[in-house]
Amino acid sequence: EHKDATWAVIIKNEIVLGFISLGDSPRPGAKKAISDLRNLGVKDIRMFTGDNKLIAEKVAGEIGIEKVESSMKPDEKLKKIEEIIKKGNIVAMVGDGVNDAAALSRADVGIAMGKGGAAVSVEAADVVILNDHLSRIPETISYSRKVMSVIKSDMVIWLISNGIGFLLVFTGVAGPALAAFYNFATDFLPLINSGRLFKSKNS
Repeated sequence: EHKDATWAVIIKNEIVLGFISLGDSPRPGAKKAISDLRNLGVKDIRMFTGDNKLIAEKVAGEIGIEKVESSMKPDEKLKKIEEIIKKGNIVAMVGDGVNDAAALSRADVGIAMGKGGAAVSVEAADVVILNDHLSRIPETISYSRKVMSVIKSDMVIWLISNGIGFLLVFTGVAGPALAAFYNFATDFLPLINSGRLFKSKNS
């Protein structure tokens, strides 16, 4: 009845007192986090775990992960990450245990669950989720994309405004005073554009 559980035997003075059934359960919000990641375009989501196959497949099925590799040792996780990267993929690894540290360090982006995670995994990661809410992972990806979008638009604004400034100076339309004022005024345009991030964060 409990094939997906790990059993422990309680013994005292060579007498069996009973059995304890131990089983993993998904983190709260894990299923929604996986769904949100797929909505963001993250298609290849895999579970690497040291748990046995039955437990791994049970948990993966509950949260919507189809690709599962179980009973993995730390070096096996690392090797698998390297294989995926060599195929030209950008890999983000999420983990919280000592056994995840090497893989977190090797991944393009290592994400550690910092609240209850091992110190070595936190040190090895590039990003640390302090409150352990898995929803922060898709939120971080979404916000990072918005930041990159703003950076690119800031570069375009800077190039256009400076191009116009050079044109005004070289054609004699703007003298030194007007050119200095123009340069000062247009410096605020990227700042105003970047303000979109604060509005997005609060919404």
